[in-house]
Amino acid sequence: MGTGSLAVVPYISSHGGDWRQLYHFWPIPMAISFVLVFLPYPQTYFKRPTHDEASSGIYCDLPDLPSGLQRNGFNGLRDRPGLSRSPLASWTAVGHCCYQIAFCAVNSLIFWVFIASSVNFAGMLIIGTTYAQILQSPPYNFSSVLIMNVNICSDVGALFAFPLGGVLIGKIPNRLARRNRGVPEAEHLLLGYFLPVVIGALSTFIYGFAARCKIHLAFYYLAYGLIGFSWSTLSISNTMWVTEAFPQ
Repeated sequence: MGTGSLAVVPYISSHGGDWRQLYHFWPIPMAISFVLVFLPYPQTYFKRPTHDEASSGIYCDLPDLPSGLQRNGFNGLRDRPGLSRSPLASWTAVGHCCYQIAFCAVNSLIFWVFIASSVNFAGMLIIGTTYAQILQSPPYNFSSVLIMNVNICSDVGALFAFPLGGVLIGKIPNRLARRNRGVPEAEHLLLGYFLPVVIGALSTFIYGFAARCKIHLAFYYLAYGLIGFSWSTLSISNTMWVTEAFPQ
């Protein structure tokens, strides 16, 4: 929705003639987004144990905070969405987090996915930062309204990521787990990368071909829609892959 809403920018800014108007209106959806991020999504913690630890007690509920650290009233309300620092947090833990991130980056289960995501993001970045300049130049000379509608195509592509991406990282891995005597493996989720990687490469090719040969505007819409689908599906797969690669 955020990407698609950029299509209204030409109307808000009088087609670029009064760009300050954008800053008069845009704080409204930003304020709504801020409230939605911090209130409906409380901080959570969940366990994903390995299969040989199923009987070790790891499925039991997480222990409560020590009695002296539990906070009520306004401070307890701030703790729920994570707006205040945890009573158990420390700067030492921050230091540990830094090298743990580096450890994740060099893990082979994460490294190659990181490379694939980077290449995919590079394609999206190239398309997103150059299409306006190309479509404003000859032989197109399109208005800002037509150019900004490209963002709606990205929205539509991202919408298809939910059913298609969900099948790739949901139903198919479950079927493979049943064939594997009921044991799911992290490698089963690699199938979730097939569509986003192929579609992402295809969208970049279509865009490059359209820009070089100066063909119809529809190909730019198609390319941006495909890259929106590719990036959203890849984000779903990445989230599931990381949680499976480091189950604890």
